[in-house]
This record gives sequence, structure tokens and C-alpha cells, in this order.
Amino acid sequence: MQTFSNHVDGVCKPIVAMSASLHNVVQGEEEGLRQYMTGFEKATLNIPDLHPTVAMQALLIGLCSGKFLDTLYVDPSSNMDEICSRVA
Repeated sequence: MQTFSNHVDGVCKPIVAMSASLHNVVQGEEEGLRQYMTGFEKATLNIPDLHPTVAMQALLIGLCSGKFLDTLYVDPSSNMDEICSRVA
């Protein structure tokens, strides 16, 4: 007789993060920019085949209002590496 856990183990697949989950990664009011970027980068590592444009859009949505966000709107970056270098 097959138990439920044996059945589930054979049927269920690991949960894979989707790009939409990046919209849950938001900068806290007291969270520093570098700390937010570190958390955002970690979240992107769990998403297979993440399109760079989707990542950049989620990053902009998650950032708190401030000088850094303003500079990204005035002088947009072309990729995530450029954004990360601007943080450093």
C-alpha cells in the first residue's frame, strides 16, 4: 500500500520562484540601498531564465523614493550590472 507521503514525493515537483515574486522584494523605509540590492540580487538567483528587463522593472518598483531612484529615471541604466555599479 502506498502512503500519502510516498505518493506526494513521486508527484510533486520543487517550487520554483517566478519573476512575479520579485515584486514582493521591496526596500524598507529604514533599509539601506546596498542592503536592499543584496536581497534583490539573492532573490533573482532563484529565478531561472529571468529576463533582464523584468528584473530591472521589479527593482525600480521596489525601490523607495529618493535620490538613487530619481537618478535612474533621469539617466536610465541599460542593464543590471550597470545599476549595481552605480550603487557601489
